[in-house]
Amino acid sequence: MKGNFAYHENAAVKVNAEKNRCYYIPHGEKNSFALLENWKFEYFEDFDASAAVAAKPETDIKVPCCQEMLGYGKNQYTNVRYPFPYTPPRVYGKNPCGVYVTYYRKSESEKHYVVFEGVDSAYYLLVNGELAGFATVSHNTSEFDISQYLTKKDNEIRVIVLKYNSASYLEDQDKFRMSGIFRRAYVLGRPADHLHDYKISAEADGKLVITADADAEYELYDGGKRIASLRGKKASAEIKAVRPWSDEEPNLYKLVIKYNGEEIEEEIGFRTVEIKDKTYLLNGKSVKFRGVNRHSFTENGYAETEDDMLRDIRLFKRNNINAVRTSHYPPAPEFLRLCDRYGILVLEEADIESHGCVYKNNCADMSTVNDIAENPVFADHFVERVIGMYERDKNRASVVMWSLGNESGWGENFVKTAKALKKLDTRPVHYENSYNHATREYSGMDVLDVRSRMYPWVSETEEIVTSATLGDRPFVLCEYTHAMGNSSGDVKDYWDVIRAHDNFAGAFVWEWCDETIAGEKGDLYGGDFGEKMHDGNFCVDGLVTTDRKEKSSLKEVKKVYSPFEMSYDGKSVKVKSRFFYRAFNGLLNITLKKDGTAADKSRMPFTVKAGETVEIPYKANVSGGYAVLVCEILPAEEEPLTGKDFVYDAQGFTLCDEPIALSPEKEISFEIGKDGNIASLCAGENILAEGFKVDIFRAYLDNERAVSGEMTESGYLRCENIVRSKTDNKVIGFVGAQAVGPIVEYTLGYAVKDNVLHIKFDYEYMPKIQYLLRCGLSFAVKGAQNVTFLGNGRGESYKDKCNYAIKDYYSYNSAEEECPYTKPQEYGSHNRTSYVKLSSCGLSITADKEFLFSALPYSALELCEKKHDFELVKDGNTYIHLDADHSGVGSASCGPALADKYKAERKGSIEFKLCFEKNK
Repeated sequence: MKGNFAYHENAAVKVNAEKNRCYYIPHGEKNSFALLENWKFEYFEDFDASAAVAAKPETDIKVPCCQEMLGYGKNQYTNVRYPFPYTPPRVYGKNPCGVYVTYYRKSESEKHYVVFEGVDSAYYLLVNGELAGFATVSHNTSEFDISQYLTKKDNEIRVIVLKYNSASYLEDQDKFRMSGIFRRAYVLGRPADHLHDYKISAEADGKLVITADADAEYELYDGGKRIASLRGKKASAEIKAVRPWSDEEPNLYKLVIKYNGEEIEEEIGFRTVEIKDKTYLLNGKSVKFRGVNRHSFTENGYAETEDDMLRDIRLFKRNNINAVRTSHYPPAPEFLRLCDRYGILVLEEADIESHGCVYKNNCADMSTVNDIAENPVFADHFVERVIGMYERDKNRASVVMWSLGNESGWGENFVKTAKALKKLDTRPVHYENSYNHATREYSGMDVLDVRSRMYPWVSETEEIVTSATLGDRPFVLCEYTHAMGNSSGDVKDYWDVIRAHDNFAGAFVWEWCDETIAGEKGDLYGGDFGEKMHDGNFCVDGLVTTDRKEKSSLKEVKKVYSPFEMSYDGKSVKVKSRFFYRAFNGLLNITLKKDGTAADKSRMPFTVKAGETVEIPYKANVSGGYAVLVCEILPAEEEPLTGKDFVYDAQGFTLCDEPIALSPEKEISFEIGKDGNIASLCAGENILAEGFKVDIFRAYLDNERAVSGEMTESGYLRCENIVRSKTDNKVIGFVGAQAVGPIVEYTLGYAVKDNVLHIKFDYEYMPKIQYLLRCGLSFAVKGAQNVTFLGNGRGESYKDKCNYAIKDYYSYNSAEEECPYTKPQEYGSHNRTSYVKLSSCGLSITADKEFLFSALPYSALELCEKKHDFELVKDGNTYIHLDADHSGVGSASCGPALADKYKAERKGSIEFKLCFEKNK
């Protein structure tokens, strides 16, 4: 066996690879392109070089793919912890290995290059049995000249892929640990003399500079019209009346590069990025990143198609997202071209994360947080990963900021890398982990252009942007409002601060999509694959599911990210544009609704310039009942990707909200049980499957992971209603549990007036309790219910996650209210409720003030006890919650604790009214 097969152990970066270049696919008469899709595959549980070289794979597979998704090796999800002993730079233990074999029929081209756009984590390349190269850097391109190894017409290409290598210490990203050739692989046939690399600089003022390593020709086209012809290793031009590129107006020009019979086509955008007066500027204007963090993850693991990428960008545009941080590595190169085309601002991040040593208690030798960042063994890896990212994507207009990596401490390796990058490019450089939480100071003041943080309190962000801590740098939240489960209850609070300060450049939600693996019954997460070590469902933290179903948190983000602000003064609807560049031609749909029925509809065209406000006259005539003016902003003409009737923003203005008078049809009767609660509720027969109780429990949210243990210990899961005293119409009691004292003291008063049951509920929870999740009444009725309610809807809403919701009348069937979260938890509640009607049993409910309610096919205990949504069991009943108060959802699974203003009030009072009405 010839060759050195120990590169993966001795911290080698790449061997025999071509110099990094910008991404392109050339074409011409002397060119060929062969996509390497069909491979033979064999899997080894541990790498053995002799066995891998001699293997004769027989299993047919398609590339791109991840080995684990094909059933080879176990899926494992870990967040911070390394899946191997911490002994840098060596990785000890078993090293799973995949052997890929395909055949390349040599073309007539003079030079042949094999290109791998992404392979996890390291690989040896053999051509006709000869070791032709080695590479690490999973998420970036490596290219090899294999011309000398092509000795026959049909040539064997063998790729030996290792799951781990020395550089795995730099790829400790929060993700499933998968391996394989997960992005495209292909062979390029080219002339012997060919253009290798070029850089395009296109400024917003029309200045174009092209620098190349060959004396090439360049033709610039605006549509089908050629507007410039240039030539040389360095060529420049001043393009008059240029239309700048931005996220709002992604204007692109076609550049054709010609050299020695080859042509390369580029789409270029003219735009200028700079920092001035502590403010991040795009084309001279202060822009805000309305962002998300995106892992490149689909139903097929890391492997994704261009359609998958386009699906995400379409969802971005439909939800007012204008920016993406490519956490925590460069995306597929096609993704950035799509961002160019459709207008997405990109904070591109290098493939560097050594999170497992940032938290030193995860390391066997208790190393410092800067262990990898200071280790000279990894210096070349740092530089290669950042500069390789830059070289590949330097010509992309959408890339408006570089990030050195994520959560890897700070050290000389970062300093060296940042300096190397800044010699090559003027775009701002970002890196969050230079912030020291102990000293509250930033390192890298001379090489980092942006100050960044993750998950500070809202109040803390206000302090940061008004303090001297930032120096002359703008501020960005590279991660905030952790979207795990029922979450993102704090988005608007952050954006009130962001929009108030020019030096606050924006924020990126963690994260865009869940990372789950489809099982036979449903989605699976950490711990479902027999792993010895995992981090559970911490990977189920997206605004959308893995298959891109939208969650309520995304609806809230869309509303807060809206490029418009609406108000109504009784005479006109005011529309303020938050666009920075674009004059918007739109339509305002106005629907006046009275008691749930449309009384008037109008559609009015309007135009508003960037940053300005337009008034659209409209006077609503209302009297009595409930009236709401629903306003929707649509584009006047269909826009790319968003589809017809796309709504940028919707806002409801309540014009009249009179108390609802119940109309009893039947006599109501009830019985009080020994616990002081209603045990039966009748209009001829008992409708209850479970009696009433004073309830303080909701199925724990992912955001309550920090407090759920204490709450369980305090008795929340074993609470009972205990009666202190009881008369015919009044009960004094408390909610308590074995081995603990009272949690909530309460009084219940009962009275029937004109066949309406009045339940007066007063409560106060004890000082020792941090806060209540909810406080109100719960019960279950027999069978599924057709539910009509007047409250915030249609999706779930809470006191801190209701900006997208509009108070109106809505209807649904309780049996169809499936849990939208992979790990079951509290869901489906509606705040600002004034009226509920359960049509199947005839029960109607109002109160003397707005309340929060839910009607679901699962009990809170069922939601709490099951680990997956597919494990939930319906018993045929409908579970009702009527809450006097209910805490918000926050984002504390990784963000700050729930703000006090969103916690249930310590003391409260409400009077519910129940009767049996006929169906209207």
